[in-house]
Amino acid sequence: MFTWICPRCGREVPPSYNECPDCTAVQTAHEPKPAANAAQPEFSRPAVRPSRIKEEEKELPGWLLSILFAVGFIALGLGGFYAYKHFSGPRGNAIRPPQFEKPAPPPLPTPKTNLVARYVEVTGIRLTEDANKKTQVQCLVVNHSAADIADLAGTVTLKPRSEKPDEKPIGTFSFRVPSIGPYESREVRAALDTALRTYELPDWQFLVAEVQLSTP
Repeated sequence: MFTWICPRCGREVPPSYNECPDCTAVQTAHEPKPAANAAQPEFSRPAVRPSRIKEEEKELPGWLLSILFAVGFIALGLGGFYAYKHFSGPRGNAIRPPQFEKPAPPPLPTPKTNLVARYVEVTGIRLTEDANKKTQVQCLVVNHSAADIADLAGTVTLKPRSEKPDEKPIGTFSFRVPSIGPYESREVRAALDTALRTYELPDWQFLVAEVQLSTP
């Protein structure tokens, strides 16, 4: 067995010792003994960081958070409902700017009804051209009543016979018959006021004559 030398005192120490017995005895003699009535050390509370204190102060109570969440959900639901109602409603319900209506034009005077007009017919229309290349009308004025008609005059408007109600007239002419007996007819010749040439006008079977009497 080998001894070892203490690094403090330089003495040889048997291998059965882990520490030098001389140095250990001297160290134990110099250490102060604890007092019998010495107070036990108090364990202080770990210090809390100021940032942690501020975070705890910022936290809201649970009941307040519940109320805020409930109000937020109700507001979102109402907003979605009104948005759906606004965008899905008919366009006619949209607010329109006020429009000022124009005043209605005054009513036109009602033309007087001519009692003889329903008994007068203009028929047998023929269209010819004179030497001056003016369109002439040859027709018959028929009295379908049982009474004499004196000083019969009026205007005839020629329109094409078609199904279009807004068809424009092709020309007009005036006539005058001094007297016409019951169920009689008189031949009339007159110049046709038209912008078309004779060959551009429809044939007689495609014409409609509208009569407007001025007298009697």
